[in-house]
Amino acid sequence: MAIFENLPTKDGGVDYYVSTYVDGLSDWKTVRLESTTQSAVILKLPQVSIIKGKVLNKDGNGVKDVTVYANSQSFRYSYAYTDAQGNYELKILDHNPGETYRVQVSLNSGSKLFPSEVKNGIAVGSENVDFTLYPGATIYGDLKSSNGTPISNVQVYSSSSSQWNRSVSDENGNFDFGDVFGVGTHQVSVWVDGQHIYENVEITLQDISSA
Repeated sequence: MAIFENLPTKDGGVDYYVSTYVDGLSDWKTVRLESTTQSAVILKLPQVSIIKGKVLNKDGNGVKDVTVYANSQSFRYSYAYTDAQGNYELKILDHNPGETYRVQVSLNSGSKLFPSEVKNGIAVGSENVDFTLYPGATIYGDLKSSNGTPISNVQVYSSSSSQWNRSVSDENGNFDFGDVFGVGTHQVSVWVDGQHIYENVEITLQDISSA
């Protein structure tokens, strides 16, 4: 308990901002103090619930500085970074009883490591909510005309809900995006003679785990 005495005031009262901060948690209130009154203020720190686990590479070693985040149906959100051993700990403030969370890994643009999955229905207090990162899969192919002649120097695009990439066909019509694809559906498309040609390519966990 903290007691503040002899605080300046005036006719009509003075507004004071009262706050507390402990281990990254805070609460605050504004109270109007009249010249002849006392005021009691109760501050309450948020209740903290934990979800934790590890982020590993395919050899079982921890991956540092990966962002892991969780969100719930009521839009509660938390994120954390992995330490040198790949450990993370998500702190959920004032959790709604019975609510579960979607937990996933967020990687920087240009990363060539990709998570195996998104985890749904995770309850607070859960441990060992672990993720494995795998090298990306490769999409490649060739462009040819109807008579089999290679089509060179044409831009080829790939797109998905989370990625966008570009390649250019070489003198033999070959293109290769490199190992930059995670699990999901990727549309590969090209414009040739005013015609838009595309194909959907599905990358599975087996594709990236065996890369």
